Amino acid sequence: GETTQARHHRRALKNNSRISATRRLLVAGLTLIVTGTLVASTFIALRLRQEAIAAANATVAMHSRAFEDHLTLALQAVDITVKDIVLGPAARTDAAGNNALFDILRNAPHLRSVSLLDESGSVVASTNPANVGLQVDARRYLSAAAGAVSRCSRPAATPSC
Repeated sequence: GETTQARHHRRALKNNSRISATRRLLVAGLTLIVTGTLVASTFIALRLRQEAIAAANATVAMHSRAFEDHLTLALQAVDITVKDIVLGPAARTDAAGNNALFDILRNAPHLRSVSLLDESGSVVASTNPANVGLQVDARRYLSAAAGAVSRCSRPAATPSC
């Protein structure tokens, strides 16, 4: 029969096929592990991104509500201040009225200056003396029927009015 050399050759081929099958299995296993790790890492990264966006949105909403509350309180304070000017001693155009305007401004950091207009729109008293006598066109921000209702508007033509 068969020579010794042929038997060795057949055994070597058999061993090589076992080794190559083992190598293929090892490579397939490693590929599966690496692919699984990449898929899991991508999934985790996307979930973390979604959670970060949700947390940022919640923070923005909280800050918006806080700003809204702060702005509402500031506008209510301005409304009370305007009513105090109209109904209190600050409505006077003498020195006592001017002192009352300064007292109002001192206690209202949300106001830059306070000026009192007469019916024709002329500044009759102000915390800024340069404003006294200026004519302000109040039609831009006060309606004729507003009465003693305060309004928010752009600053008047002079920056300190």
